[in-house]
Amino acid sequence: MRNDVETHADLDSGAEVDLVSHQFAQQYGLSRAPLTGVIISAINKRSTPTYGVWIVPITATDSRGTTRTFKRHCLAIDRDPRLEGSPVLLSMTTVRDEHIDFSPYKRQWWYIAPSYSIATPHQFVKECRNHAYIYAVVKMPEEVWFPGDDPEDPTFSEGLPSELLAYRDIFAPENAKTLLP
Repeated sequence: MRNDVETHADLDSGAEVDLVSHQFAQQYGLSRAPLTGVIISAINKRSTPTYGVWIVPITATDSRGTTRTFKRHCLAIDRDPRLEGSPVLLSMTTVRDEHIDFSPYKRQWWYIAPSYSIATPHQFVKECRNHAYIYAVVKMPEEVWFPGDDPEDPTFSEGLPSELLAYRDIFAPENAKTLLP
């Protein structure tokens, strides 16, 4: 497969299976997965012909500039194969597995952190024992900022709450893989 193919993909929280255009999969040399395709029926209750399962490598950048690479097993169907179209449809399974959140209202999507937890110092020491994790101990502000807050808010700048603006270089996407000493 060529690594430089840029196209669009649909995120469909109502879909149960990831889909790819059969013509697109063949044209760009995607690999067949050793899985059996299933018979599916579309919303109109008509059965839809399928052409096996294909491995689709995806590198996607969200609306905040975070880029991730992953592979999905997609069922091949007759779908628009044009690059300017959307030859790939990613289902709720992908949304869940890749920790994706989206706002249909703002027409944006972003990766979210899988989980956070708050623990007492005693729980923290007990959970950290014999683990190679990186933890941050911070005082919770009285007001908690959540991603997606209104960018028209005067305290919202560059996607950061005002109390973190002095540390904007730490939050820059190009520094995301850099650990501080």
